[in-house]
Amino acid sequence: MEDPLGQVQIVMRHYGWIYQTELVAEFERISLEEAYELPALQFLNDLAYLKAKGEHEKLEMKRWQSQLNK
Repeated sequence: MEDPLGQVQIVMRHYGWIYQTELVAEFERISLEEAYELPALQFLNDLAYLKAKGEHEKLEMKRWQSQLNK
């Protein structure tokens, strides 16, 4: 049986930059082409923000679920 997580990791290793650029383009509400032209620092700041936001939302979801289970 093939490891699907392993496959995801392989795809992300080779094409993760495309996925990350799509995330930044969506966040900035710009085209993919415009996202490729962003200054590196802005692009990296956007990625850092999106990562922190995702972690915050995951934590909030866990808190919400634990309150429902009480």
